[in-house]
Amino acid sequence: MLKRWLDGQEALDGLSLPPALRPAVRIMNLHKAKGLEARVVFLSDPSGIQERLELHVDRNVEPSQGYLLVQTQSYGRSPGKTLARHPDWPRYEAIERDHLRSEEQRLLYVAATRAGQQLLISQNAGRAKSVWGFFAPHMEERPLLAALLTPAPPTEPTPAAAEPADPVPEPEAFAATWQRSLVTSEQVKPLKQWALGHVVLPLLSQRLDDPALRADHGADWGTLIHTLLEMRLREPDLPSTVVAAALLDELELSSSLVPLAVNQVETVAKSLLWRRARRAPVCLTEVPVDAVIPGTDLLVRGVIDLAFQELLGWILVDYKTDRVPRRRPRPLTEHYRPQLDAYAQVWEQVTGMNVIEYGIFWVRLGESDPLLLR
Repeated sequence: MLKRWLDGQEALDGLSLPPALRPAVRIMNLHKAKGLEARVVFLSDPSGIQERLELHVDRNVEPSQGYLLVQTQSYGRSPGKTLARHPDWPRYEAIERDHLRSEEQRLLYVAATRAGQQLLISQNAGRAKSVWGFFAPHMEERPLLAALLTPAPPTEPTPAAAEPADPVPEPEAFAATWQRSLVTSEQVKPLKQWALGHVVLPLLSQRLDDPALRADHGADWGTLIHTLLEMRLREPDLPSTVVAAALLDELELSSSLVPLAVNQVETVAKSLLWRRARRAPVCLTEVPVDAVIPGTDLLVRGVIDLAFQELLGWILVDYKTDRVPRRRPRPLTEHYRPQLDAYAQVWEQVTGMNVIEYGIFWVRLGESDPLLLR
């Protein structure tokens, strides 16, 4: 399957991940922190050390062999009763403790070297043993953060408004949903590919392959514009030039394209359709949808660029970054109509709500075709 993907024999749908444009706090364990660095690192001590050893893995044989110590549950300081173990378990336990001790030393080294400027180590004062006990002798002369040692004043809890409980799905419906979720990704058909695969328009074939109609700078340009439009709606206060520069760098496109990208996005943001979306009580961008085509076992997956809800129902919009003449070719719009029909059908199937309008927004023109009514 991977070879077919690499050879370009399989079409894939994907969602882009916006770059980190604001400071973030990342929470991870030490295994995931290897190779990473941050200006400020906190080593927290949430759980202490587990002294009980119940597993030994013999890593000197192929394949590896595992040995378990089976005990009843322990209570307080009293160990549980041993139910089963290997006859040579004391030796295995000693070997495993040596291995874990070495691994602990490696992880402590990782912990101590992740911070670029400041390392803060927390410890539960009421716990005898700490995960970071190794550092204790080296912290005696270090300053404590008094703000963290002063408990916050108690606050009265705010009564939470009661929310209606989610309806419990019928067992049959749940089972059907579960079975569909087991479908592997290579068996999922991209929704756009499925929809347009049903349409053959010979008169358009040459025109659609015309380089003059393709998006600037290939598929990466479409990814750039879609992501910029998503972030423009979600976080309008972010400076478009900074966002565009970060995305262009991530996509390995020239920074000289920043003005062009910003201009296209701002043109869309000034449109009547965009203003409708901003006024809508619910407005969603880059919405992933999965659905089974009615009457078939085919699972399709797609991404709806813009969906917003007005009084009578939903409006769906698909951005197109194709180069199009100022006088839009109606045949090109009709070519994409099956894709829009499929999006509306899937949206209604997934949400159970009506789609009242749907259509294409031509990004380069900064305007949309008249939306199709349902």
